[in-house]
Amino acid sequence: MLNLSLKDVGGLSPDDPIYKDFENTLMLYEATLTEKYGQKTRAVRTWEKLGRVGIIQCLEDWSLSAEPTQGFWRLK
Repeated sequence: MLNLSLKDVGGLSPDDPIYKDFENTLMLYEATLTEKYGQKTRAVRTWEKLGRVGIIQCLEDWSLSAEPTQGFWRLK
């Protein structure tokens, strides 16, 4: 799964503004993880979820969740 790109699992066109915003946010989140751990770090759980449900469902699930995700707190 982690060898895939966002366009392979996202379910949207790379020209879609939602795709672009999600891609930028995911890149920022992974950069934050890389900085924290001192080595290149992928957002494994996010990529797994993307592979299962795509970008739109990820966003819907996160927005309807009672508690913010760990990633949300890292980006805040």
